[in-house]
Amino acid sequence: MMESNFDLKSQVIKANTGELDRTAMEKYNSFAVQLVYTDDTQSADAALAGVAEIATLTFEAKASMDDGEYVIVYDTAGLAWAVAADLTGSSAEPTGALWVAIPAARKDQVDLSSATDAASVAAAFEVAFDGLASVPFATDDSAADGTMLFTQNIRGVATDPLSKLEDDSSAGGVGIAESTAGIDSEVSPSGDSLNLVAHGLVLGAKGQMSTTDTLPAGLAITTDYWVIVVDVDNIQLASSLANAEAGTQIDITDQGTSAATHTFTPTALASTTIKIQESIDGVNWSDISGVVTSGFTADGNALLQGSTRTNNIRSYVTITAGQVSVDASYFLKES
Repeated sequence: MMESNFDLKSQVIKANTGELDRTAMEKYNSFAVQLVYTDDTQSADAALAGVAEIATLTFEAKASMDDGEYVIVYDTAGLAWAVAADLTGSSAEPTGALWVAIPAARKDQVDLSSATDAASVAAAFEVAFDGLASVPFATDDSAADGTMLFTQNIRGVATDPLSKLEDDSSAGGVGIAESTAGIDSEVSPSGDSLNLVAHGLVLGAKGQMSTTDTLPAGLAITTDYWVIVVDVDNIQLASSLANAEAGTQIDITDQGTSAATHTFTPTALASTTIKIQESIDGVNWSDISGVVTSGFTADGNALLQGSTRTNNIRSYVTITAGQVSVDASYFLKES
């Protein structure tokens, strides 16, 4: 006689392909599985390409400068580079604490003994800055009017340059203005990753990239990519689901066009199949004939039921695209 003893199991999963649950069937001969599925495909999410900060320095004519006054320019990592005015060609170095703290390789004195107007002072300072070790910005005094642009090589926010008298007693006479505000990039060529805060994506989620200008090198528009989850705020992209599962990401070699917005748009939920499978050994599985729900592309539910004399059953989900949560409740009847 059949007993009306039912065992309820419930599990929620987010996956592209995978097992929902498995149940040992030694003492059961029939089952019902109530499936509730929810479309969890994430919204499009954008990564900013970032903007390199540009500062404009306006120099004075030599006659208006103080001997030893100096200019400090900072990079996006906070490191300082400095050049001091040597009006005679043989002046002592500045004594200000900021100057003293900068390593010798990142500072220099510029001989202004032959300089005259602001344009020649700016030109001399440019040569000196360009000669420092590993300078992380580009200089430009092509206006030839005493102004010079400092453009950061790395996109992001940099501390504003400083102009100081040689003993730091007050500001120097060089004018400083921010021409372009820096914006940190959310594209990491070194990490081959995109920063998408609280993205909610899962391993293997499929989607495509778009941009307001030019994508980072290595990526293309109207091309399918599969997600590798780095952490809750960062992803990498792979060229296939197999590569995503293997952790083989696409090599991103730059950040794309400055100030662009690069958007990852997940593919909508498509052709999702949930079926019941059986196994004698728990390793090799086969479909239970007629116990399947397939092709759903939105929220819904289904009741799958049948009889089995095997040792194990499981629910198995396959998703062509998109992201889904499935709650599988098992009702098992004893012999």
